[in-house]
Amino acid sequence: MEIWKDIKGYEGFYQISNYGRVKSLERKVLSHSGYRTVKERILTICKTKNGYGVVNLGINNTKNVHKLVLETFCPIDESMDTMHIDNNRTNNRLDNLKWGTRKENLQQMSAEGRWKNQFSEGSYYK
Repeated sequence: MEIWKDIKGYEGFYQISNYGRVKSLERKVLSHSGYRTVKERILTICKTKNGYGVVNLGINNTKNVHKLVLETFCPIDESMDTMHIDNNRTNNRLDNLKWGTRKENLQQMSAEGRWKNQFSEGSYYK
């Protein structure tokens, strides 16, 4: 079942679902001829050059979808990294995301071959 929640800082404007979809809510906005109604709609998720899903929340305000999902449904210390359990960067469903330490994230990236530096004896992240 898809569950929608307000995105922190964008309450009444944008919501995100546990399926990783983002929508703009219906609202009245000021235009050159007065107020007009903007209808509710699902936003298009674009990909970064690294393959992560991003969405624009207003002008020049691009957000990572996976991070928005976790921050909305599983708040935690912002020093933690967001991680895709199945290693698929486009699968932004809540059941595929988890919080992890920077070390865990780097180890996962190294195992996948996405991080060129291998862990060495002198490495901070071993």
